[in-house]
Amino acid sequence: MIEILAVGCGGFLGAVCRFLMGKLFLLRLAPPLHTLIINALGCLVMGIVVGCFGNNKTLLFTAVTVGFCGGFTTFSAFSLETLSLMEKGAYVAAAGYVAASVVLCVLGVWIGKTLDGFLGLC
Repeated sequence: MIEILAVGCGGFLGAVCRFLMGKLFLLRLAPPLHTLIINALGCLVMGIVVGCFGNNKTLLFTAVTVGFCGGFTTFSAFSLETLSLMEKGAYVAAAGYVAASVVLCVLGVWIGKTLDGFLGLC
């Protein structure tokens, strides 16, 4: 039961942070771009947490990875926006958006995981 509460609290915080970033900091960007930035940041956080905790899957690890990152990142919005671009006939933009999302998010996780080795974050 405590694990469910931890995920719920993390998800609440992640969703609120995602909402506030979209409203306060990224308003001037086109919808696909702000989603891309949020997804990349969420993947960076995921990488840092995985790098810090390794195989030690604690309650905090679950709250941050499943809860916070799950609430913060917006892959469902990514999918909807990609489909919207395709429905408008913007196939090149849709393909570029998909490619940039995958590359930046995988890179974000890798950078986050390796930061501890260089900066001693954890």
